[in-house]
Amino acid sequence: MILRPALTAAALLAATQSAALSCLPSDISRAYRDAAESADSYVILQGAFRFDAAALPPAVQSGDGVAAADAVPADFQGIAYDPAGGTRPYSGPVTLQPECAGPWCGRIEPGGEVLAFVRLEDGALTLALDPCFANVFTDPSADTVATLEACLAGEACGEAG
Repeated sequence: MILRPALTAAALLAATQSAALSCLPSDISRAYRDAAESADSYVILQGAFRFDAAALPPAVQSGDGVAAADAVPADFQGIAYDPAGGTRPYSGPVTLQPECAGPWCGRIEPGGEVLAFVRLEDGALTLALDPCFANVFTDPSADTVATLEACLAGEACGEAG
């Protein structure tokens, strides 16, 4: 499914070695609304990514962390949601773009079940991996999937999920 208009990052406080990262709890309905209101286009994927895990920065780095992390090529296999909430099989390349806030970096593990809002730009898919998991849901529960499907169907899209 392609959603238009920037998946806003979850609230990040200034992250230093002495300050803790502060994130809003992951919420599928908020992620859906953010993607729907974004000027960017998004595809919602559910399945597994295959990639070299060593290419991603660690979730917590020593020192002040990195300002920018290199993109990591990945292969995705699973399903893509259509605008009405239906699904179709999808497999193909996706670029993982780790984002860091001070020493904290977003990451996922290869092969794990993920539901993700993936940006579509110029025919290429990029998954932003922010440290607060604003647009990535690892091992999504049945309730999370049901909430997403309700949002896609135009039904109540509340804060549960």
